Amino acid sequence: MDRHRTGSFREASRAVVASELQSMVGTSAPIREVERALGWLAAAEVNLLLQGEAGTGKRVLAEVIHAQSPRGGGPFFAVPLGGRSEAEIEAELFGRDGEGGLISGLSGATVYLEDISSLTIRLQRRLTRVLRGDPARRGARIISSRRSSASAGSSPICTRTSVSFA
Repeated sequence: MDRHRTGSFREASRAVVASELQSMVGTSAPIREVERALGWLAAAEVNLLLQGEAGTGKRVLAEVIHAQSPRGGGPFFAVPLGGRSEAEIEAELFGRDGEGGLISGLSGATVYLEDISSLTIRLQRRLTRVLRGDPARRGARIISSRRSSASAGSSPICTRTSVSFA
């Protein structure tokens, strides 16, 4: 099973991305807030955390942010974390023997980590160390997501993060 998609927007035009975003958005104030923030979030070279209930479009937002960013011509990798072993996730993100991990091995790429709260504490710490390290050594931009409960009243709002889960 292909665990991630490469270059999903490499050939896509900005018109296709805009169309995908328009099909997702509504007219509520929180959606308009997200829409306004997308432009400057795409331009900023920062890592992001998308929070929202299941099915609210976090992955679509990650793809839109990637497509509108300076990295938009590069690959986009979506990595589902839930239900996978720690060893499998660690090898995919960080590589084996310091070689081939998505995070350090892909200059100009965006890596979307789906359901980051399912990472073990050990991997959360390792990811935090990488994200706090030298950006030049980390080739990929990280956009992660986590589910929030309906009772929290959350929408898929983007916030800057360095993985502060413990």
